[in-house]
Amino acid sequence: MLTVFLLEAVAENSLLGRSQVHAETRLIPSLTVSERYDTNIFNAAPQFIPPGTKKWDFATTASPQVRLISREREVQSDLTAGVSGNSFVNNPELSYVTTNASLRSNLDKLVSQLIPGAKLEISDYFLYTPQPPAFLTGVQTSQGVPDIYSRGLQVARANSTSNTAKAAGTYALTPAVSLGGEYLYSFYSIGTVFVSQGTGGATPSSGLSTKTQAWSVGPSLRLSKGDTLSFKYNNAQTSFSGGGVPDSSFTAHGIEAGYTGVIGDWSVTLGGGGTLIEPGSLIYPTGKLALTAKLDPATTATVGFSRTIAPSLLGTLGALISNTTSVSVQHSLEKGLRMTGTVNYAFNESAPAKDVTYKTLVSQLQLSYPLSRIVTTSLTYDYSHFTFDSTTPGAATSFLVGKSAVTLAFGFTWN
Repeated sequence: MLTVFLLEAVAENSLLGRSQVHAETRLIPSLTVSERYDTNIFNAAPQFIPPGTKKWDFATTASPQVRLISREREVQSDLTAGVSGNSFVNNPELSYVTTNASLRSNLDKLVSQLIPGAKLEISDYFLYTPQPPAFLTGVQTSQGVPDIYSRGLQVARANSTSNTAKAAGTYALTPAVSLGGEYLYSFYSIGTVFVSQGTGGATPSSGLSTKTQAWSVGPSLRLSKGDTLSFKYNNAQTSFSGGGVPDSSFTAHGIEAGYTGVIGDWSVTLGGGGTLIEPGSLIYPTGKLALTAKLDPATTATVGFSRTIAPSLLGTLGALISNTTSVSVQHSLEKGLRMTGTVNYAFNESAPAKDVTYKTLVSQLQLSYPLSRIVTTSLTYDYSHFTFDSTTPGAATSFLVGKSAVTLAFGFTWN
């Protein structure tokens, strides 16, 4: 604790500890240091962890980050870049560094000068890590990152690089009717694999590269009370290459009707339709639901459900019918103390052949407290339960991955 306050004192009086403001640009540096006890740093079932090694460990993490906010007259951008160094006690050879970067730019004013009534936003998210997240969290969610590669899949420890770039635009046909379109390009590649999880394709393939190109287009209608109805056509093509497996691909395209508005105390986003997968020529129902409400002045709740077609990264490469559900409650206590609880659940199965299924339950409970204007401390408990089942002829396998972690962290933000 003494070290924390010494760091704070130095930061308060340093040039780095002040946001740099030039015209409409702000530079916000931050640093998070944490100590974590993790019961399973390999993210693997006990029978697959190398003999003679300890699956539990203490991890010390330091994560410096820089955020650049630009609010120019025609372009508004938000850029974040950071690294994270992780050091282990029992398994020092597994210590690693991750990198991440995200960008969101609003080009509405610039585009409207060329095409009156048009709006455009572009975004990009990059991540390199040997421990891919099972679900989107934190900055990924705030940046609106599509979750096609983070839908509950608990990949065993393996170096991975992912990037998602997106452009979304609208054009106002009338004051109430708009035409919207979106283009997305994503890739996910696997490098060094640290743990082999038996047969049945349960281990990520080193050198495997997955690419997805997706686009959608359709009209939307704004109702008199501010609610919005939409209809769009979706098309996505995913390809797999490298990793010692034959090149393959699949296409998913379909239609979706949607509604966005307010019902009672809840902000609601609702969508539903059908998606055709080729090869296979089978149609699957897809949809989404997102609810947010302020239950009382101190409590906010969110509920989400999503059913979509995503790439399968384990087992049979191809399409995955992916169902995810999430519930989150945030409650503010006295003197800035805040408690947040989150539960995520996923049930996924390969398509059209349902020979691979996996289920994931991830929960988190966090207490956070601001020690001062620039320092926040948090105590977090994480739990995950992942089951994988494959009935592929000649390569059947099933296993369970369970892990828990307790993290004490101090965050410094010089805003």
